[in-house]
Amino acid sequence: MTWHCNDVWATTEEFDGNSVRQLLVPDGDLELSEDATNLSGTSGTWAAVRVGQQAPARLHVRIPLAARAGERLHGARWEGPRDRLPHEDVLASYFDLKNSLG
Repeated sequence: MTWHCNDVWATTEEFDGNSVRQLLVPDGDLELSEDATNLSGTSGTWAAVRVGQQAPARLHVRIPLAARAGERLHGARWEGPRDRLPHEDVLASYFDLKNSLG
């Protein structure tokens, strides 16, 4: 199942009069896993949670009850905190992605 999402930004913060933003999810197409528990793309993997299920305490995608792998996904939306990630998490995600691409 493919879902196109737009950029998802962390909440903007101010440091010494400068606005700081962090891109959490880049614009692109995401594929729903066979077990419908996550959405993945070239920039990472995010939790997928069906309507009515308990959500994790992190950024995730709320998906419709009828969502199935291999079909076009409609009505999905990002939910959860939009806090900036610590630099260690950003570096770890980069290395995870680099290793998965070979």
